[in-house]
Amino acid sequence: MSSNNVTKLNFNKIYLFDDSFNQNKFSNSLKEFIYFIRFTGVKGIIDFSYSSHKDSIHHNLSLKENFILDSVPTSLIKDKDDNLRNRIEQLNNKKLVELISGLESIDRKATELTEEECKIASIVKSLLSHTDYIFLELPDQSLSFDNLNRIKECILYEVENNNRTIFLKAKNNDMWIDIATDIVTKNERQEYIHTPNALNTFNHTDKTEQKPDFSFNLIKNAG
Repeated sequence: MSSNNVTKLNFNKIYLFDDSFNQNKFSNSLKEFIYFIRFTGVKGIIDFSYSSHKDSIHHNLSLKENFILDSVPTSLIKDKDDNLRNRIEQLNNKKLVELISGLESIDRKATELTEEECKIASIVKSLLSHTDYIFLELPDQSLSFDNLNRIKECILYEVENNNRTIFLKAKNNDMWIDIATDIVTKNERQEYIHTPNALNTFNHTDKTEQKPDFSFNLIKNAG
């Protein structure tokens, strides 16, 4: 990686990773997200939730148990069910509430879900977390047009109102170009390049130059 100054990673960003023009495709989305954050010079603990395309929902658990597992803080006063109920009741992200309601009973086992419901549950789980960073792998896979739009509105709300940063590796980049603030690619030296998305009006252009520092810790909440 280059030791030159790089742009500091900012909050209120939606990074869309585009590997369509690279000979060496991004092979592992989670690693690419982490390597990119390292490249930008982010310091300290990186607290993230992750929704993958296949394995971020525990299939032997109910939806409620999945949501509680990594998305609801423990409490000495309230039990986990009450914590989850209160968390959902206090949500201001109305589209997120709609997605949860669309899953019907959260007491259902994950094995009872359709492929689309499983994808939605995985994304909901990551959005219910209290993390600064949200990593979404193929968030458009298996979704209807209406549910895809709900998820996009959920993401916009979280970025605009909860100061979160989103990382997307999509099945179809065209479906996200309207909300992505930055496009991430690699040059011929396999260094990351991220440029503002000119097709998006939801863009923050404040940049800060600093040297990269690759010392960091990770806290993972599986999405």
